[in-house]
Amino acid sequence: MRGRACARTVHADVRGQCVARLKKLELAEALGKVVRWEDVQQGTFDTYRAVRDQLFTIPERVAAEFAVEDDPKAIRERLVGELGLALPHVRLEDVGSPSRV
Repeated sequence: MRGRACARTVHADVRGQCVARLKKLELAEALGKVVRWEDVQQGTFDTYRAVRDQLFTIPERVAAEFAVEDDPKAIRERLVGELGLALPHVRLEDVGSPSRV
């Protein structure tokens, strides 16, 4: 009988700790200090989808122009400009020249 009482006490302590942690997390979420993992995953997916969609529009916009352009510098400048439009939060001036392999 004594073992069961001890087990119940331990169980109640563990349950109390879990409830306290849960309440602490709920408060932190309400205060905006933490976010749910599912929300982060969905936000990340939505962001990457939007970036991908923007990048896939570039070839359609520049294909004809690039077909008649023979100056690599002009093509690079135009492409960097298009990437700047598609990726407004990326500092393209920090992107170096591509390495020659």
